[in-house]
Order: sequence, then structure tokens, then C-alpha cells
Amino acid sequence: MTTVQWPRVLSPAFLAQLIRRQRNPVSAVHLFLSAPSLFPSYRHNPHVVSSLFSVLLSAPSFHPLVPPLLLCPRSAPPLPDSLFAEAISSLPARLSVELFLALPSTSCIEWTQSFNCLIDKLLSNNQPKTAVEVFLRFSRRPEVKIESKTIDMFISSLLEMGRPDLGLELYKEYYQLCLVPSHEINCMLVKSLVEHDKLDEAMHLLYSVMRNYEIESIVVSCRTVIEALCLNGRTEEGTRVLKRVLHKVRRRTGRVRSFLRIPIEFEGKSLEEIRETVDFVLSFSGARNVKAYETITEDLYKERRFEGADKVFDEMTSKGFKPSVFMYEVKIEALCKEGNINEAVRVLEQEMREKDYAPTVKIFNFIIQGFCKNGESLKAIEYLKDMKRWPKCGARKETYQILINGLCNEKRYGEAVQILDRMVKQSLRPTDEMFDCVIRGLCEVGNRYEAVLWLEEMVESGTVPNRTLWYELVLLVCNGLNDVRFSSCFEVLEEMNRDCSL
Repeated sequence: MTTVQWPRVLSPAFLAQLIRRQRNPVSAVHLFLSAPSLFPSYRHNPHVVSSLFSVLLSAPSFHPLVPPLLLCPRSAPPLPDSLFAEAISSLPARLSVELFLALPSTSCIEWTQSFNCLIDKLLSNNQPKTAVEVFLRFSRRPEVKIESKTIDMFISSLLEMGRPDLGLELYKEYYQLCLVPSHEINCMLVKSLVEHDKLDEAMHLLYSVMRNYEIESIVVSCRTVIEALCLNGRTEEGTRVLKRVLHKVRRRTGRVRSFLRIPIEFEGKSLEEIRETVDFVLSFSGARNVKAYETITEDLYKERRFEGADKVFDEMTSKGFKPSVFMYEVKIEALCKEGNINEAVRVLEQEMREKDYAPTVKIFNFIIQGFCKNGESLKAIEYLKDMKRWPKCGARKETYQILINGLCNEKRYGEAVQILDRMVKQSLRPTDEMFDCVIRGLCEVGNRYEAVLWLEEMVESGTVPNRTLWYELVLLVCNGLNDVRFSSCFEVLEEMNRDCSL
């Protein structure tokens, strides 16, 4: 044990510094425990406990000592929540749960940060059931503050892990805590329940959502449930769900005659015919504003059902609604992903101009990316130039990155250098990938002068080239040297890699 020369009056700052100097965690624990008995008027503060905690974490064999020391009554005054959160995030899952469960016996008055750290720890360790149990046990305590986004992220993680049953159990906590779930979470949970063949749970969840939301916000969930029921041979229940949705619309809008003209019968129809019927009914009777049409068309374009989406556009126009820019963004994005770049250009240059809509940066990014995927990067450059003509539609970093990647994939490195130079002149910092792609291309075509210039620009921007890029540059520069100088260059490079870890 190290000999310590104690002062006449012990201060927490002195003890914290003394603990940090100890190389042996046992010595640090001894100092921490003996100080209150040697100095009766002394009390630990959070700074001292944090110093001891950092020493113990340096030795994994001493991790089990962290919970009892943090919960030690001699560590008064109350420790902050941030200290417990740091301990929970650093300790193994078993010790983290043990520490958090002991928090009610401490004088800590705020547990929110520790609570969130423990939930993240359990989810990262693939223990979703334990995480839900901890959440249900402590979420209603006054020391823990829960927001809607906290439960949203929790349910999203559970759905990604394939546990919609736990997500549905956690969904009930929204109403117990007087919170409102988001529209995205409702759609994600219904879709996940359907994918895991829990149709009854999905149907009941849809009914509960209908009582609290506008019909426009549940169109996607309604379509998902009806299609799943019909696929499983439960067409009568699918018909009942659709009629119940329409009944809700009738009660809110007072429109009755429009419903009498809609034939709703799924028996004997194919899946595509059922989809067309559902889309027509929801757009004809369920959509009452632009937001509803946006929801329907977005879902249809994600499923690449262009004919159905075009019918919704026509239905919207016939009712006197004007399509929004967002709907055109979704339409052009779907066309570009489908590879139909010519139709996307027609929508941009013809339909949008007829409706007096100005294109957005997103639309140009989709068009440029579509041309690059089709191997027509030179046409994409023309649309980059065209962006200047529109207000608030200047090229962003993402636009340049899409175009440079497309040019490099077609081995048009000269044009890629020009685009990169234009980007730098606009005071936009290129990403590491953009520098790497252009420099490698210049090395491939043997343009050593341009490659070195852009390497200097890369270093000046604060980016360190990776090892493989250095190798290619040395190969390019040393291509005209004799064997002796060539081998010496490689020896220098290897020494740089060992010393600088490039």
C-alpha cells in the first residue's frame, strides 16, 4: 500500500487528485473509504466519486466494485444523474441493471439520463424484453421524465429487432403517460404486426388509432391491413374494415350520397383489383385536403404503382385541389428509382411548368442521380447549370457528390475535376470520398500533376489521405524512376506508415 502524507485539513479537490494518481485501484478504494474516518468533518463530493470511478474503470476486474461504492452512504451529498449515467454506459449490462435498480435507495432526485442509458445498453446487448420490463417499471416514477420521442425511438428499435409484440405492449404507455404517438410510429407498428402475421392485433390497433386521429393520417395503415386480410382469405373482414373507415369519414364530413355510389365488395377479386378499389374509395371519399392526397400518393409511389398514383392525381384535380410540390418530389423520385428518367424529365419540364411550380433542390438531385445511374452524367451536368436559373435552388454539397460519383464511375475524370473545382470556388468543402475518388481517377489515367495538386488541397482542408491512396500516388510519381530510387521511395513510405499510422 502506498504511503500517503495527509494534510491537516482535507479538501475534496486534494483527495480527488490523490485518487487519480494511484496506479493500483485497491489503493484508490482504500483512500476513498478511509478519508471520512480520518477527517470527521470531511464529506465526499461528486468530483471525488468521479475520480474513483475513472480509476476503477481502467481495470475490468474492479467493475463489480463500482455499484456498491456509488451507492455508499459516505458519498453524500447526492450524486448527479450524469455520474450514474456514465457508470451505466461503461459497466456490463448485468452491473448496469443492478446499479439502476438500486437508485431508489439513494438520494438522487433525477434519473432520466441514467434511465435512457440503461435502455440503450439493454437494446444494444439484444435484451429487448428486459428493456421493456425496466421501462414499464420505472416510466411512471416522478424521477424519470418521458417524452413522446423517447418512446418513438424505443418502439422503432424494437421493430428493427423483429419484436412488434413488445412494441405493442410499449405502445400502451403513450396513453398512460398522457402522450401522443406520432403518425410514423402508428404506420410502422401496423406494418410490422402485419409482416409477423399478427393481423388481429394490427386490426385492433387500427381501430384504436381511428378514434384519436384524423382519417387522413391513417390511410397507409388502413391499406396495409385490408391488403393483408384479403391475402389471407379474410375478405369479409377487409370489407368490414374499409366500411368502418368510411363510416368514420361520413360522421366527420356529413357526406352520405358519395358513399352510396361506391361498390365495396372484395369477394372473388384479385389482389390488384382489391388494391384499385381501396385506392379509389379512399381517394374519392376519404381524402378531404391536400395532406390526405399526399399521404395516398406517397404510399403508392413507394410501391411503384404509378397508374394508381396517376388516378389519384386526376381525382385530386377534378375536386379542385392543386397538387403540392411534395407530391411532385415523390413522383420524380419514384420515376428515377424505377429508371424512367425521361418521364421524370417530362414531369419537371412540362407538368410542373404548366402548374407554375418552381423545382426544388431535391428534384434536381433526383434528376441528376437518375442520369448518373443511367450512365448519362454529361446530361446531368446540364441540369446542374440549369439550377442557377431558379431562386433558392443553388447546388448543395449532396448535388456535387452525386455528380462527381457518377462522372468517376464513367471514368470522366476531367469533368469530375472541373465540378470539384467549381465546388471549392463556392466555398463548399468536399467530402473525403470525393477527394479520394477524384485523386484515384487521376492516378489511374496518369495525370500526376493534377493528382498532387488535389492532394495538397485535400491536406489543406484538414483531411488525411488513407494508406492505399498514398501507395497509388507513390506508384504514379515513381513510375519514371529507376529501380534503386523506386525501392527507396517504398522504404520511406513504409517507415511513414509505421511512424504516422497512415
